Amino acid sequence: MSEPLQITPAVARGRFRPELWTDSQWTAEEKLDGVRYLWHHHGDHFHLTSRRISVRTSKYVEKADNFPQLGDLLNLFPAGTVLDGELVTSDRKSYSTITLSGSKPDRAVGLQQAYGWAKYIIFDVPSYYSDEGYPRAPLVQRKDYLYSAFLHCDSPHLELVRNQYISRETFMEDILAQGGEGVILKDLNSFYGDPTAWVKVKPIETYDVVILDYQPANVISTKVDGSLSPTKFHEKGWIGAVVMGKYIGNCFVSIGTCSGFDDETRQYLSENQDECLGRVIEVKAQERLPSGALRHPRFVRFRDDKNPEDCTMAQDEMK
Repeated sequence: MSEPLQITPAVARGRFRPELWTDSQWTAEEKLDGVRYLWHHHGDHFHLTSRRISVRTSKYVEKADNFPQLGDLLNLFPAGTVLDGELVTSDRKSYSTITLSGSKPDRAVGLQQAYGWAKYIIFDVPSYYSDEGYPRAPLVQRKDYLYSAFLHCDSPHLELVRNQYISRETFMEDILAQGGEGVILKDLNSFYGDPTAWVKVKPIETYDVVILDYQPANVISTKVDGSLSPTKFHEKGWIGAVVMGKYIGNCFVSIGTCSGFDDETRQYLSENQDECLGRVIEVKAQERLPSGALRHPRFVRFRDDKNPEDCTMAQDEMK
């Protein structure tokens, strides 16, 4: 099989400005809670590449065998097309998609046969063929191309992302009311890969950090009445917190600790400490202090689709 193009996925590092809600040169797309992949058309087969680079191959991780239903796209687009989108499951939760992408292909396919096939929601087309070859086109032209292609799409496994050109702020409010995450505001005149042309808008700020180490649980806790008792976490042999870090310069630097885990996640981390060192997690926090430390961080999810070295200070604006 031929190798997929090593396209760097676009990121959202633009700064929000209130006028972006009404600027006619911008649009809003729903921010999805799945796992992002690039889909590559190679003649009679396709590749599906993660944003994470394999330590073993130094290439983007390949997951096409886990999601064979995405072969439906081969009939919609010519060879050479590259799509950018998010894989989501029926519950629209990222951890469900991560379970599928992290499994062996046979298990991933079996789970989908039993519980429902993951859907690929497309929001961009970094590369496509036209009469002029492979044009470098602005977003408005790339969207027109996708809309035209989907006029002939009847696959239950594929969708275009929800998009709103006019009432963008109301669009976001509706998404939040439905339990969604927020929106990505995008410059319609921008070319793929311009990091300032995508702006992430969420009600609560989240940050991607790397697990650098662990702190033990407190042995004794003091109750309201002043009496002392062993802590549940210590009795169970669970960790107390993880040490979080960012990649600054040429090394990872601690920016504090996070102890906001539910019991299931805390137990998993405690029983798999070596395997989880170096993994990327997403946390939410009230704010980031000038020192880089996060105020009251709480665990949101694992982000195995991201590389530890991508967790720089500027990376917090990435999609």
